[in-house]
Amino acid sequence: MQCALATIGSAAAILVLSACTATTTASVGAIERARLDPVQITSSSASPAPPRFARTTVVETSLAGSTAALDRCAGPVAVALGDDRPVLVAEHDYCGGSAWISRLRLGDTVQLDGAGVEADTYVVTEIGTDRRGEAKVKNLPAADVVLQTCISPEDIVLVGVERLQPALRG
Repeated sequence: MQCALATIGSAAAILVLSACTATTTASVGAIERARLDPVQITSSSASPAPPRFARTTVVETSLAGSTAALDRCAGPVAVALGDDRPVLVAEHDYCGGSAWISRLRLGDTVQLDGAGVEADTYVVTEIGTDRRGEAKVKNLPAADVVLQTCISPEDIVLVGVERLQPALRG
């Protein structure tokens, strides 16, 4: 008998699937029977993992003023992009952005506070890349905050993060 078990989930819910296949041999050939066990959904009261990184934005600026603020290399900069747009938190790779933004993975948490951001723990929900100088505000991930840094001379990484739900904070 061969069995497979898959666990799909987050801190809020875990979905467990298991499937077993039994093979028997009859005089006329092999007959294969498959059985899928019932799906089991369990809640987890465990708190999310501690934030992988904690950063404080040093200034809030507009898109027009962001280059000068970033070039100071004083830390992450919150860029206000307007109503119904996420806050962009950017940091040059050579000023520290590559030490944290490019290392985030889906499901990681990061603590953000400072000028222009809601102080909270955020969870990574989306990671994408774009060409430097070609990224458009309208194409940013749909998230509460988007983290951005360069990852090569040609490319940037865009990390969408959402505030953790109060129920998940424990």
